[in-house]
Amino acid sequence: MRAVAEQAGIALGTIFTHFPDKGALLLAAILEDLAATDRQIVDTLPTDAPIRDQILHLAKAGYGYWCSRPALSAVLLREMYFITGPWAETRRKETDRFITYGRNLLEAARQRGEIAPDADCREIIQALYTFYIGRLIRAAGNNRFDLEELLADTAAFIDTMLSGIARRSD
Repeated sequence: MRAVAEQAGIALGTIFTHFPDKGALLLAAILEDLAATDRQIVDTLPTDAPIRDQILHLAKAGYGYWCSRPALSAVLLREMYFITGPWAETRRKETDRFITYGRNLLEAARQRGEIAPDADCREIIQALYTFYIGRLIRAAGNNRFDLEELLADTAAFIDTMLSGIARRSD
């Protein structure tokens, strides 16, 4: 925090007025980057593609962000997902916005007949997001941000969800 204050040419107390800890400062620094990534995801989403491809598009862009800076990503992920205080609320709102976007994609897929009419789109996107975050945390813990591996794992998970796990009677 001292180095940031010195670099910015301001007093250390000024930084603490706006950012109570290192996690809050890091989160503020990456929110703009993440928002730009989110805009790119939305702008390039293949809206006429099947839901599987749309979800993989989201995952590829998201994983790509974190894989592009592996050393920093491990620190950022730890700080971002375990932060408390007002910045935690900011992060939660961003997560909720992403979840809503994903739910809307799933509801559109349901309207197109790609997923079951009684599928709970909110629960599905929550499961997908939890899987995504879990893979990121595992990648950070192993210090191995491999985009192709993350996408292969995600594709397998999506395929399992789309095909269902219930035993079917013939």
